[in-house]
Amino acid sequence: MLKVYHILGLVEPKRGDVGLELEVEGNAPLPHIEEKSWKTKDDRSLRGHGKEYYSKQPIKVDDKLFERIKYLSDKLRQPQHQVLENCYRTSFHVHCNVSDFTIKQVWTAATTYWLVENLLAEYSGDDRKGNLFCLRLSDAESVIDYVVKDLRGNEPFRHIRQDRIRYSGQNLCALAAFGSLEYRTMRGTLDPHTLHTWVINLHKMVQESKQFDSPKALIDLYYNEGPKGILGRLFTPDFWDTLCGFDNLADQMEDNAGALCEIAYGFDWDAWEARINKANEYLWNPQPERRYEFKLQKPLPEWVHVARLNAIPNDINDFAPMPLPNIDEEPQRW
Repeated sequence: MLKVYHILGLVEPKRGDVGLELEVEGNAPLPHIEEKSWKTKDDRSLRGHGKEYYSKQPIKVDDKLFERIKYLSDKLRQPQHQVLENCYRTSFHVHCNVSDFTIKQVWTAATTYWLVENLLAEYSGDDRKGNLFCLRLSDAESVIDYVVKDLRGNEPFRHIRQDRIRYSGQNLCALAAFGSLEYRTMRGTLDPHTLHTWVINLHKMVQESKQFDSPKALIDLYYNEGPKGILGRLFTPDFWDTLCGFDNLADQMEDNAGALCEIAYGFDWDAWEARINKANEYLWNPQPERRYEFKLQKPLPEWVHVARLNAIPNDINDFAPMPLPNIDEEPQRW
């Protein structure tokens, strides 16, 4: 069955659960960190002394995750760096590894995020709503058009590699580039507890989306169980309690649910998955089934085999060079 790592040309899925990126601006030079799972690079999209700190490779969501985040936070919170915390130009990005997902599971995970996106944006901070670097689905509904166009084709992720959809709250361009779903919604805070809670619940949301067979199954369950029922399936109890405390909970989820119906109910997902697997069989199946194989209706008679064995080889070489005339000889007279 076709999976994301096949599209990336990898032999096996990527290891690790998440990749982390923290953008920081400061009024003084910021430290260059190349230790404890972190690396540093200059970010020209930021003002002043702007840098981006990112994990060297995908890391596990385990007991050591908080320690890694706190190490970076403590380094940047030193007063001499004068970090502008919660600046609207900075953000915290999480890449959730989906390289071992099937293509249908990827679209189910993406639909799951969009269903709860407005609540996650409210949790991330007021300046993240409508922010041009993490546009919500309600801010840029044309993303649905790109997704539908991609679903109608036979080459997964072909139509979602454009920069014009890169700055969405859920960056789909990362699928073809890294085999991940990137979430750009969180503000650029240095609070390790907030960052840790955010990473754990995004990872849990993506993994729990596998319980839904397709986007259609997800939206069906949403309309059957309601907002709180879906949220309880996706997030930790404490995070669920925080999201359920927001005003207009049902309205915020319903705003996106209506737009997602085009994805959920616009395709027969079982037939769609079969078509995608067949069209890309050369990527995931080293020995594809032969579609056309010549088969004799009856066995060849014995005289055919005898004729083959007794065939006289043809000594005439049709490709031998033609003999040229001897120009020294006297021409023949008639």
